[in-house]
Amino acid sequence: GVPSPDGRSVYYVTDRGVTTEVMRLDLERGGPRLAAEVDADATSPRVSPDGKLLVFVSFREDSTGDVCTRALPDGEVRCLTDQSTADSQPFFFPDGRSVGVVQRQGIHGELALRRIPIGEGRAETLVPKGVSAPAVSPDGVWLAWAPVERQTERVGVAFAMRAGRGIALARHNDPRPPWVPDLPGASGSLAFSVDGRWLYFVQYLNDTNRDGVSDGDDNGVVFRVPFDSSKDPPIGTTMPEQVTSAAWNCRYPAPGKDRLFVTCSHEGALDVYYLPLEGAVPATWGQARIAEEVEASRDHYERLLLLGRALPLLTDPAARVETLRRMAMLHIELAEFESAAFYARAVLSAVSPTTPVGEWARVTLELVAHRSAEVRLVQGQLSETFIQSERERLERLRSLETPEGRVLGAMVRSEILDILGEEGAALAAFREASVADCRDPFVLLSVAERAMRLLPQHGLKAELLALLSRLASHEALSRSERLRLADDFARVLTRGQKRADAMRLVAEWSRAVPEGSELAFRLAVEQHLLQVGSRPDDEVRRELFETYKAARDLELRRLLVARTVTRAALTGHEGLAYEFANSYVSFVKRGQAERSRAEGLYRAILMDRAYDALVEGRVGDARADFFGVTLQVDDLEAHGAFIVAWAREGKGDVREAYKRYPDDSPIKAFVDAWLLGREVAAARDVKTLDDASERLLSRLATV
Repeated sequence: GVPSPDGRSVYYVTDRGVTTEVMRLDLERGGPRLAAEVDADATSPRVSPDGKLLVFVSFREDSTGDVCTRALPDGEVRCLTDQSTADSQPFFFPDGRSVGVVQRQGIHGELALRRIPIGEGRAETLVPKGVSAPAVSPDGVWLAWAPVERQTERVGVAFAMRAGRGIALARHNDPRPPWVPDLPGASGSLAFSVDGRWLYFVQYLNDTNRDGVSDGDDNGVVFRVPFDSSKDPPIGTTMPEQVTSAAWNCRYPAPGKDRLFVTCSHEGALDVYYLPLEGAVPATWGQARIAEEVEASRDHYERLLLLGRALPLLTDPAARVETLRRMAMLHIELAEFESAAFYARAVLSAVSPTTPVGEWARVTLELVAHRSAEVRLVQGQLSETFIQSERERLERLRSLETPEGRVLGAMVRSEILDILGEEGAALAAFREASVADCRDPFVLLSVAERAMRLLPQHGLKAELLALLSRLASHEALSRSERLRLADDFARVLTRGQKRADAMRLVAEWSRAVPEGSELAFRLAVEQHLLQVGSRPDDEVRRELFETYKAARDLELRRLLVARTVTRAALTGHEGLAYEFANSYVSFVKRGQAERSRAEGLYRAILMDRAYDALVEGRVGDARADFFGVTLQVDDLEAHGAFIVAWAREGKGDVREAYKRYPDDSPIKAFVDAWLLGREVAAARDVKTLDDASERLLSRLATV
């Protein structure tokens, strides 16, 4: 989707009908309308700088595409090209009197960028080959495009292409060296901000479709980088800012005056979204707020987005290296090996290779290479080439000097030997490592991860518990890391046990671990949770609340609430889940990073309970629960459901329940709009319908 210059409309392509069509949506009043009627497929809409002309690609007369224009809003369609060329990716030059278009002549022709006048004049070739996703700076000085190359000379680039290096730039048609983002993967989908101060682009960071290369067939992530048209080169050394999360496959950034439009594929749907120009992370957030959000996040992709935005703000080299290491580990856990290797190499370039951190980076690169090679095995069958390369890797991992390097090297050797089928040697390599003298949190966590995979295979539960108990009390780890390991310990300890046996084991270990430690806290929580269903809920709840009240620390309470809600959900004790979710959302202050997570938990529990009550006919209970959600969370669904329940009860004018909101509150406007919508639905004549609809649209514009 692309916005109109005035920001009031967005043009987009939809395939809901028989053909792909260009539509226009009024962002204030809604109601999509057909923007280019050609009785055939139409794609790639762009609006002229003065908002008076639409350019798009039509397939009515040419199966390879023609560039056509239409005077807005309802002018005639006029095509600027014919069947002698295949045309795509049109855009307007700043003067509005000509368009740029990627053209190909013949089946095997090059992808050239040409400038075509809308009125009189001759077309000219600006870039003779290798052009994709072109864009022009608002002052008309700079051209930018994603270079593409032939994969083979036997067929044309349109049929077998590969991504070139970086982003190509040209000043007044004079080519400059390409700018290569300090990012893994390939670049595409370029767009300049309206003021020309930013260049937006899509980076294909990882080989998400597993075809062996990162390119436009993979998931895209939108970035932006500062751009200064008066300088040459116009892009400095600043790291690009990540705009969208890698959890979504987003492309085609289109900046408007005050918001950015992107096209994203998420959960099976392809839609146009808009977000602030700076993206999902507010530009006002500094290092402290980003760090708080990282700790509160439960999602790896969200953490990577936040850490990526933190990197340009970090001036301390050591802090920067630690952030790069964290990003590398997150990518490894996501099996995004290209990105993991990129950040590990960045760490290696910043430190000496013989230091503990340098050896960490070297071993991490070996781990990434090993897992990448394993993924490429055909149906998991070992090949001679794979076996030979892994044997060579094992030898390289024996030449480490620092204690941290040797510990991590032992973990990777253990994994490789396991894959090669040498289970005894894998266990022996694991046991070579000693965590007593290791001070590196990343290495210690890698030991825990390897232990969780390896030791259960050999039935070594006691050894695993002993190791996890040591790590859960290791002073080199942060409180959140120790809590995570304590949580792992509790799960391993009780997994597969009958209630009585689990309670006995928890009691035994509770007496053995250090008092006041994170592990002691987690076992105390487990002792209470094991009694859910065997003792009256009120007793269990009371004892749990004593533990909850004694733990004033946010991280301790977060763990207790998460485990309590999970156990309550599994055992059908809804009241227990509600009590702790309610207490937690009341405890976490508005403005804290954790607040949105606490609200989400509370909302999920209470909305589910409210809808169940509504289905069962307990309208009063449902109304009360919906209202309870609105007191803690600004959630429009909850407000709408509350209004419905209020009306079913026949309690009169629902505005009485919203007197606590100021007149200019979006919530109050939403309530008014909801009630006006009911008037629209009840209208029985055209005049009443038109009047109610107009008042509804006007009120919705303020929400």
